[in-house]
Amino acid sequence: MVVTGPVEWKARLTGAKWEDMAKLPWIWTPPDCTFTRIGLEAFEARNLKPKRITVADQEPVIQALVTAGVGLAFTIEEEALIAKAEGKLAIWDKVVGTESLFFIFLKKRGTSDPGGHRDDPSDMESLNGNVSCRVFPGSITGTVQ
Repeated sequence: MVVTGPVEWKARLTGAKWEDMAKLPWIWTPPDCTFTRIGLEAFEARNLKPKRITVADQEPVIQALVTAGVGLAFTIEEEALIAKAEGKLAIWDKVVGTESLFFIFLKKRGTSDPGGHRDDPSDMESLNGNVSCRVFPGSITGTVQ
């Protein structure tokens, strides 16, 4: 997960401190979004409160608001890098946070995923006997909804 801002704010974001970032307008996500949890933890750890001006819950809407110059937002790193390469936004140079990725599915579906790949049973953990969870090594930046 990275912080993105309007491309016109590139100079403002370069080398900015958390205190500087808290004063800028933010496009926030709903309370149940992982971005909100990670973002609040990052600001609260520094005794700061971001200047939240609106809430959006869809990545395309958030990116459109950032591109239009409305404010900053937390963005999935891969999507931010593509938009940056297209000249649509700027990325703050600080790491904000990461989130582990898990896939959970009903055991009765077997060990075959929808794409036809077979899971290694040694990668599986039973949860309450009804579901299985495969934990992928490493982590992703962002969230899966």
